Amino acid sequence: MVLNLAEGWGRGRHTAAGKNHFRIAKGSAAEVFTAMVLMKRTDLQSDLRRIGSMLHGLHR
Repeated sequence: MVLNLAEGWGRGRHTAAGKNHFRIAKGSAAEVFTAMVLMKRTDLQSDLRRIGSMLHGLHR
């Protein structure tokens, strides 16, 4: 997730390539969230929801 954010930023926040990397990072955050649900790690779920919201804002 972090590496996709860095690459997206490096390619240009408002470019198609940059937005694509932010979209990929958002998908990765959803995968981590699902893994935390399966592991019953409710302590991290609110943080991951917030991260997902921030990534959604970058993708727009």
